Amino acid sequence: MARLAGKVAVITGGGTGIGKKTALRFAQEGAKVVVTDINPDSANSTAEEIKNAGGAALAMAHDVSKEDEWQRIVSQTVEQYGKIDILFNNAGIYIIKPLAELTLEEWNRLMSINVTGVFLGMKHVMPVMAKQQAGSVINASSVAGLIGAPGHVL
Repeated sequence: MARLAGKVAVITGGGTGIGKKTALRFAQEGAKVVVTDINPDSANSTAEEIKNAGGAALAMAHDVSKEDEWQRIVSQTVEQYGKIDILFNNAGIYIIKPLAELTLEEWNRLMSINVTGVFLGMKHVMPVMAKQQAGSVINASSVAGLIGAPGHVL
């Protein structure tokens, strides 16, 4: 299978969970994968797993809520691979706590990662895709956006 042969994919939160599984699958399908994660050890581990399986991967520490880090990710990806075909905005957090106990600082952190991070990713990747006249953006979300759970703040 090589449905993504020749494609370059940036995957946020690619060090663990859904992001890691997606990175591994995209690599199996032939994509060159840029694994970003707030935890550089996790990003490196995923990238090494891809490389050990014969794929191409680049790992980068990345706080999706920081615009300068998005600029760095996009710049280094284009420098390394020449393009970006796929952006998978996967990084996200949730807080298990009653809403009334949530601090403004916790709320702002949640919004900066789950909402602002997605916006910044699209803001900085879409000009690259527009120049290429091609690309796909995938914005992940939680089922909790449709079905609530006691004490879960998203």
